[in-house]
Amino acid sequence: MKKIYLAILTTLAFTQISNAQLTLTKAANEPIIGDLEFRKRFDSTAALPNTPGANQTWNFTAITSNTAAATTSSYILPTSAPGYTSSYSSATVAKTTGTVSDFFKATATQFELIGTVPSSSVSLSFTNSAIAAIWPVTSTYSVSDAVAGTIKTNILLPSSGPFSGTSKLVATGTGTLQLPNGIILNDCLQLKNSFSGTGSVTIFTLAITLTITNVTYDYYHASQKYPVLSVNYSETAFKQGAGTPTITSNSAISVNTNVFVGISESTLNSSFSIYPNPTNNNLNVMLTNSSSENVTVKIFNNIGQLVKTINLGNTTDINQQIDISDLSSGIYMVKTTIGNASASKKLIKD
Repeated sequence: MKKIYLAILTTLAFTQISNAQLTLTKAANEPIIGDLEFRKRFDSTAALPNTPGANQTWNFTAITSNTAAATTSSYILPTSAPGYTSSYSSATVAKTTGTVSDFFKATATQFELIGTVPSSSVSLSFTNSAIAAIWPVTSTYSVSDAVAGTIKTNILLPSSGPFSGTSKLVATGTGTLQLPNGIILNDCLQLKNSFSGTGSVTIFTLAITLTITNVTYDYYHASQKYPVLSVNYSETAFKQGAGTPTITSNSAISVNTNVFVGISESTLNSSFSIYPNPTNNNLNVMLTNSSSENVTVKIFNNIGQLVKTINLGNTTDINQQIDISDLSSGIYMVKTTIGNASASKKLIKD
């Protein structure tokens, strides 16, 4: 839950979902190896309705789709993540989005961020980790945590120094989330995640200070494992010696694409199956295509890369064998799309 990379897609008629589940649990919401998170950037010219409190109505219907491509975040083995070093050896899962990696440790009761690699030139590793969640997360949740560790940079030459800060995760509101295309999600939980910290390194005799401030509003609904919508505000101050800091500020809106295609996903999931699983050389895909729309299957590896695309045509009943002998052993995600609906299932290749 530390950083949020945001998303949205497609056009649907009016849809309304109601579910009173406002509690996030380890079983339902903790990331595990093999998970994929698809998100799309959105823009807004108006003030965003991040109002805290109970029984709110957060109206995001005016946001517009960004031209940037949707992003895929993959939850993978830490040792396979870009930027992995022995500093992250206690991590149990890593989240990768492009070349950005976050390293997490899961225990029986909580989920901790133990480090992050935001770029090829900067990395953070925490000896005092940042608590991302203590399960369960309810509408009265509030946890603050001190963070400490090491910042490493590769600016001119490799350098390292101390880093310290604070993180805070608070459940700040409950209510109804309104999205474009007439989608209304009742009984949502708003979480505010704040993180601030300062690190310093010395390159030759020049002291460099990096200050990071990050605030994210996440909106959860029981229909999705990951946030339905996220609004992120970040600021980085880079200071050399006694000079004036260079400040970079950004804001971003993202929507979980499964919200739009996932409205009808439960119906697709009920008719979509893959077998055998685990498998070796061949995979059978079986589903009912009642709309007679074109069906595609995309297979992603455990770092979110698309490795195979298959067009299954538009017949009503599909039961087709796919040759996967060219894929290496490991964990994959099989995503099937019919028109604007899609569903994903985990595949293990022996």
